[in-house]
Amino acid sequence: MSIILSAYLLNSLGKMNAQSRVYQNLNFVGALLFVINLSYMKAWPSVALNIIWAGIALVTLIKISKKSHN
Repeated sequence: MSIILSAYLLNSLGKMNAQSRVYQNLNFVGALLFVINLSYMKAWPSVALNIIWAGIALVTLIKISKKSHN
């Protein structure tokens, strides 16, 4: 949780851009860690939410990567 909240705080304070690789990587890793923890606790709706969250971060990372190669 602290990883995702830190990314959000840095973005909100203007210290990190939401379209940066670092921001999206923090969201991706944070969501995956949530998936692991919440799976252990069998909190399936929250697991699904964080799989989607990680998916959004991954799609954004792919788009960022494609932009930087052009």
